[in-house]
Amino acid sequence: MQIPTTLPSLAAADLSTYWPGFQAVAYAVYDDESVYLFNHPNYPQELYTQLPWSEAFVGNTLIQFHDYPTAIVRRADCADDVELVAVMVHELFHGYQNLQGELRFPDEVQGVLYPLDTENAALRALERYYLYHAVLPTDKMARDRHLRQFIVYRQKRMAALGTSMQYELLTETLEGPAFYVESKVMMEHSDLLDVEIVRNYGEGLLDKEDTVRHIRKSCYSSGVFLCYVLDRIRPNWQEELFASDVTLYSLVQQSVEFREDTVIEPVEPLEVSDELLEILSRVKAERAAAFAEAEQSAAAKLTINGDFKIVGFDPMNIVLGHQRALHNRFIRVEILGSPYLFRRPVIAEYRTDLFRSPQLTLLLDEQPEVREDGVFVPGIGELPGRYEADTFTLTVTDNK
Repeated sequence: MQIPTTLPSLAAADLSTYWPGFQAVAYAVYDDESVYLFNHPNYPQELYTQLPWSEAFVGNTLIQFHDYPTAIVRRADCADDVELVAVMVHELFHGYQNLQGELRFPDEVQGVLYPLDTENAALRALERYYLYHAVLPTDKMARDRHLRQFIVYRQKRMAALGTSMQYELLTETLEGPAFYVESKVMMEHSDLLDVEIVRNYGEGLLDKEDTVRHIRKSCYSSGVFLCYVLDRIRPNWQEELFASDVTLYSLVQQSVEFREDTVIEPVEPLEVSDELLEILSRVKAERAAAFAEAEQSAAAKLTINGDFKIVGFDPMNIVLGHQRALHNRFIRVEILGSPYLFRRPVIAEYRTDLFRSPQLTLLLDEQPEVREDGVFVPGIGELPGRYEADTFTLTVTDNK
């Protein structure tokens, strides 16, 4: 694996040109065989340290490596050296947020529970259109008009969506600045014009499929465009953001003055396009199909009835249906006070609380073994309860 010549120098680079006070934590680039580690306090004498790849290095993210925040990027995920350095600066910024004590993390469970609502999707598509055009037009009056209209639509959504809106606001605030500094690196080193780079980072704002299907990912483009807006309308906004607990959107809203006679209502009647209705219908159908496909592909199923506390799951790999959730990777559950890790696809029924389930359906590779006081499931262990072989059901009750 070749290392770009600019990568080792990031440790000593003046990153404050991208964000005031920005300093590098440790960072590493890796492939399937090797890890090249830079600026780590455990290896102070080396320009970089080559290590064998380990399971700690997965994805492009920030990890704690030997108890120190470390930005990691997979070499194959970047098209060229410029993109590699830009993405590394993005992850380094998350390290800087970590050192600054950043606490504005979105609740990923809220992301899972985010409503698939027609009116919200239509308003969100309009809102994102106006935010895009609040940055790109060269006419200041046009940009200001679009920015005001963006705020109008967002305020209407916030009133209707309630606590679910907090997921968007916090994701924008956490990820928007990281994509902002990433784009600054691209502007400095790429052959593309700045306006082309800005357009590339904002193209998701006009993607209706992204708007409906990928709530978290779609907040990246709105977050970085809120940063571009703040560059224009609020001096020193970077320092303000880290010195307070406000969101990016709050800073924008506070900075835009509405006249007293401004009516805070959309000037256009809300129309839901056929395209948007088709996307919503498709996403709902795909979610339903995911449950059916998971059940059909299982060699065996075990249904467990009882009252179970769910203590952990991967929110990025869950599909939500009507009062049930498909956990594709794993789920941690307490059964009669004992912890169990199911590293299998599991369908968990729920009523109002995603962390409390009356029924779990384990999708297995083989039938469980019947034991005197329950069943034995390979890879999981013994599960207590009364087993009914004709319905493949285990009933768990606390007899105390």
